[in-house]
Amino acid sequence: MEEWIDLYDRSGRPLGRKVPKGAKRGEGEYYRHVHIILYSRQGGWLIQQRSMAKEFFPGKWDVTGGGVMAGEESRDAALREVREELGLSIPPEELRYAGGMVVEETGRCLLDVWYALLDFRPEDCILQKEEVEAVRLVPFEGLTALCRDKGPEYLALLEKTGGGLY
Repeated sequence: MEEWIDLYDRSGRPLGRKVPKGAKRGEGEYYRHVHIILYSRQGGWLIQQRSMAKEFFPGKWDVTGGGVMAGEESRDAALREVREELGLSIPPEELRYAGGMVVEETGRCLLDVWYALLDFRPEDCILQKEEVEAVRLVPFEGLTALCRDKGPEYLALLEKTGGGLY
């Protein structure tokens, strides 16, 4: 089944059009993407390794994330991505919004960063093998080191997730 995404302008206003995921977009057309930062009460921030079968960045360690599908709200996409990729359910009231940013370098996307504090261990995760190779918990310094290449604006959003306070 082909997946579709809604198009937005740079300020996040819907353009009233949708295209197949991965389709070439015109100048000034953006898509919405989510990252979900998870802290385990067991102690640590979850990072995941991309499947070795992925076309882009196979085997790269990153945070949980994915595209917002056509007609879907950002919050719902975040809940769905965690459920699909990790087999974990976040009570909707536990999911918090850290903020958003425009990312030009990776195909013009509007990135929303969400976070949650959950009671889970890495071995509780049921990995979607097409997407995730492995997961592990790292200290906040490990999370920020992993995300350093995402830029200072992203690192500031990470600080909003609780920083090193958990």
